[in-house]
Amino acid sequence: AEVHRLSTRATSVKEMDRRRSPVGTICLAQLDIAPRNMGLGLPGLDFSEWYGLDIRFTLDMPHDDVRDFVLVADDGGVLYVDGKEVINNDGLHVPDAVMGTVALTKGIHQLRVRYLQGPGGGALMLGWKKSGAPDSDYRPIPRRLLGRPPAASE
Repeated sequence: AEVHRLSTRATSVKEMDRRRSPVGTICLAQLDIAPRNMGLGLPGLDFSEWYGLDIRFTLDMPHDDVRDFVLVADDGGVLYVDGKEVINNDGLHVPDAVMGTVALTKGIHQLRVRYLQGPGGGALMLGWKKSGAPDSDYRPIPRRLLGRPPAASE
């Protein structure tokens, strides 16, 4: 994930678009940061508020399927699948779960999550389930299906 330092006036993940370049990068195996006091920060960051993460990864879908995604964010979070916005949970707010449904074909898909951490507590969790299954079936996407995005063209 690219890490962006944000203004204390930031209210949207779009604030990252105004930054010239990231201040660093961190590696996240999964998006599973349960609601917590962000005074603890994240491993690899030396600050705990007013930053953004631009997270890109791949999903190797083993077969065609329709999936319901859930994105829990405190503060803002937006999920894109293959460049299309699927979930918009942006803004300054307490932990909130927002869902979106995507038909996925077998093969590699590009996922992107943009996250805003404002003041106070934070959370960032991404899960999925088969479309139509009970909400209690939401689980993290298995790590074996996740990968690094292709290197950027220079």
